[in-house]
Amino acid sequence: MTKTELIIFDLDGTLVDSESVYQMGWATVLKDFGHNVEVADFELMRGKGRQHNNQYIKSYLGTDALVQEARNLREKYYFNALNKNEVQLMPGALELLETAFEQGITLAVATSSYRDRGKATLDQCDLSKYFTYQVFGDEVENAKPHPEIYNKVLELAGVEADKAVAVEDSLSGLKSALDAQLTVYFVPEAEVSFDKDEKRIKRCNDLHEVKNALFK
Repeated sequence: MTKTELIIFDLDGTLVDSESVYQMGWATVLKDFGHNVEVADFELMRGKGRQHNNQYIKSYLGTDALVQEARNLREKYYFNALNKNEVQLMPGALELLETAFEQGITLAVATSSYRDRGKATLDQCDLSKYFTYQVFGDEVENAKPHPEIYNKVLELAGVEADKAVAVEDSLSGLKSALDAQLTVYFVPEAEVSFDKDEKRIKRCNDLHEVKNALFK
């Protein structure tokens, strides 16, 4: 494989354990609206863009106005957890970032989170300093699983896909990166199956394994 010049990271569920906070936030908010929804049901929203997820919440609340009200409350829930340091780094995240940074590899973030929340998460977790490029969900027209966000990072960095890799945790993000012609180090938080054998998927159990695979 060509020498890696660029590593592009997803954020939520990949570098930080924010997905569980999002899910608990949605469950708490929807309960206030009279809907008892299991936290696990929000797995359908993992790695997806805001438009997709709003439609899922709308299936409970019925109107766009109520969806926006609920989202505002969920955002408050998340920022409160973030400010109380309840959003933790995923195991191995810091070691992987520091090793790649020391090796002189350019690092980037490609996240479905909008800039206000994504940047706040990076800053609160002291991660911003590692990333030369940060692209957020409100800076592209098409959310994951569309490849636009990964293509945008490649264009900004001026790096060809065969000299870059992605690190992802969701099937939506995996498809996005694969369709951008990237090799993907895939660390799923749940058991998943693939439709085909794809040599560009490097499945790992955690970010420690990703580090060992990239820096043998």
